[in-house]
Amino acid sequence: MRQMLLTNSSENKVNWTLKVGSPAMRPKLIKSVGNLVYLRGDGVFEKTTEVCDSLFADRDIYAREIPSCDLKVFRDSHRMFGHEKVVSVLSNNQSMVHPIERSLRKAIIMLKEGAFLHHFEKFGVQRDDF
Repeated sequence: MRQMLLTNSSENKVNWTLKVGSPAMRPKLIKSVGNLVYLRGDGVFEKTTEVCDSLFADRDIYAREIPSCDLKVFRDSHRMFGHEKVVSVLSNNQSMVHPIERSLRKAIIMLKEGAFLHHFEKFGVQRDDF
């Protein structure tokens, strides 16, 4: 989960060669403001604090502007979907900036071309409203 967080990748596309602090990682590293780690399943109360601290409390994975890393860890002994153990990470970071910028650029182009405006005009919403 940590490597997926750092490289903004999905499970099947994790780049395991990139390490925090390596020159190759610097331009690709997604820095966080805060992280919430949720552990569920059997044995999540045993040594999970040390594991989470070693993986997610590293100052190098947080933005320099934030004075201290904001890490919260929640544990629940209930299994999820029948799995023995499940981990989820919710991160406050900039991983969504590029997809949102891409969508915004596309929306601006569509607006300039007048695409789909006739649907809005039926309800009194004009080009200037956008």
